[in-house]
Amino acid sequence: MMSRKIIGLFAAVTIAVCAAGCGLISTSPPEPPATAAEQPAAEISVTLDIDFSAVYEAANYDKLAPAVKNAAALPQDGTFAKAEVRTAKEGSTALDILRGYCDENGIMLDVRKGTAGISDYVRGIGGLSEGDCTRHSGWVYEIDGVEPDVGMSDTTMQNGGHLFVRYIVYR
Repeated sequence: MMSRKIIGLFAAVTIAVCAAGCGLISTSPPEPPATAAEQPAAEISVTLDIDFSAVYEAANYDKLAPAVKNAAALPQDGTFAKAEVRTAKEGSTALDILRGYCDENGIMLDVRKGTAGISDYVRGIGGLSEGDCTRHSGWVYEIDGVEPDVGMSDTTMQNGGHLFVRYIVYR
């Protein structure tokens, strides 16, 4: 009688151990569903233009720094990007879009890192920097025709948006 109980108990334990090892019985709690942070980020599509045609206007070109004129690195059409459609992760900033394009196309990007709540600042693109044409020349940007009142690193792009980066020259 005792041996039947032992054999029965042994069989029950063996079945339970095998079932757990094969995944038929789980001794751990079920895994929670994936959170939004674990799911792949959605992508957005943004159109990018980078224009510096203002330096080729006669009055401005005469003021352009000789080092920049002689470098011959600036495209003659006055653009680094024209209606380039870019994809990026949802939540990407205007600076992320610009940096990604420049990195992929071997275009130098000079960004001064912001500190203490100040946005990062685009100082130069492709060897053309602020102050290279006049004391009051430099890079600005618009999104969908509007100049944001914060820097590019603080502006989140939306799907279908148009990022227009241009070099302006104040006389």
